[in-house]
Amino acid sequence: MDQQKIITTVTRKRVFSEADSGIYPTTTNTLTKTTSTNKKTRKQRRLCKRKESLTNDETQQEITKLESKFDEISEKHSQLTDRVQTLISEKEQMKNELLQLRSLIQRNEINQRKKILKQKKNNSNLLKFLILKGHILPSSQKGRKLVNNIMKHTLIQNEQRKKSNIIKKI
Repeated sequence: MDQQKIITTVTRKRVFSEADSGIYPTTTNTLTKTTSTNKKTRKQRRLCKRKESLTNDETQQEITKLESKFDEISEKHSQLTDRVQTLISEKEQMKNELLQLRSLIQRNEINQRKKILKQKKNNSNLLKFLILKGHILPSSQKGRKLVNNIMKHTLIQNEQRKKSNIIKKI
């Protein structure tokens, strides 16, 4: 296909001031632009030249080479897509395992905290019991203060229990 010429006409008005005889002359300029209406022409020409230069045997060889390259590329592509899929599934598995491990760690931490709190409570209860029964007598001033605090605390607790029992009975 040959290039087609498209002629575009541009009209311009020249405006004069009113002092100039009051006439508004117009001038027309015609510009011609050559534009290619079909952009495939160069490619088509190159392909035609190449086809003309090759014989049938050469074209068959060229076709077989291109087909073999295409097969290799498609095989590599399929291998890569398979690999990507396996990597994605492995990533999901690892993500799930990580979430499970995090939840397990959190549960273990919570259980350890509970055990420590129980031990502290049991130790303080045992200490209170031994002090109240008179098996352990603190010798230092801090120990005596501790005993006094424990005694006050136990008295307060006993009074609160009595009050709550009375309220429950009422």
